[in-house]
Amino acid sequence: MDNICKFISSENKYGELDIINFVYEKENPSNTLPITSSVYKMCIVAKGSAMLMQGKQHKKIQPNDVFFVFPGVPYTLEGDEEFEFMYVSFIGIRANVLMEKYSISSKNFVFCTQEVILDFWKRSIKYSSAVSDIAAEGVLLFTLSTIADGFFIEEQMPINTEDRFLLIKKYIDENFSDPKISLDKLSTEFSYNKKYLSSAFKKQFKIGIFEYLHTIRINHACALIDKNYKSAKDLAFLCGFSDPVHFSKVFKKKMHVSPKEYIKQKNS
Repeated sequence: MDNICKFISSENKYGELDIINFVYEKENPSNTLPITSSVYKMCIVAKGSAMLMQGKQHKKIQPNDVFFVFPGVPYTLEGDEEFEFMYVSFIGIRANVLMEKYSISSKNFVFCTQEVILDFWKRSIKYSSAVSDIAAEGVLLFTLSTIADGFFIEEQMPINTEDRFLLIKKYIDENFSDPKISLDKLSTEFSYNKKYLSSAFKKQFKIGIFEYLHTIRINHACALIDKNYKSAKDLAFLCGFSDPVHFSKVFKKKMHVSPKEYIKQKNS
């Protein structure tokens, strides 16, 4: 089957968000040497599977997966014999804002979607003609909205959801002393939307991510005090708090006394 490519005429461009083209790649597009795009591309796998490498990230992609390519960031795409994908290429000031708003970057660029998203892409490119720019922008914004809502994760996980969140919990257990651990870092590390990650973690473990993180940190602080650590400032840094004042507030909330008072009680 022939590729379908809908080019957008310059007079239809909106300025802040410029849609360049809307393409269905039906010929095997595999490239083993890195190539660099001059625009953003939002892509969706229609058939087959491929290995996508972008920056230092390697991702296996399969039908219904949405992935992004970024201006100036080299990537390779090695597909199997059946591999087909669709993409909308775009650029502009609003494009940059959208990528930042939804935490989409060269470290967080593959999202599992539901089949309804792929069906919408196929219908849109099939029936778009003189209004290709409107159809392509509609596809772009609709897909971004599903990513923002976390809709893309619930039904189509590459591994068991419970196991995936046990891995996240284990990551927190092993890295709680890192002061840079954050929702942004976790969402990037595990390729989840922040909103979904926060709500799903709480649903899974009946405790919020930061409440859990603080519990682990304060328990560790208490264990260090039992080992005769007496400096609240040192305790803060050893437990992952970059601000000793914040550490004291969290400690008092959990233990109902300040770190200094807890240390005094232990010594007495």
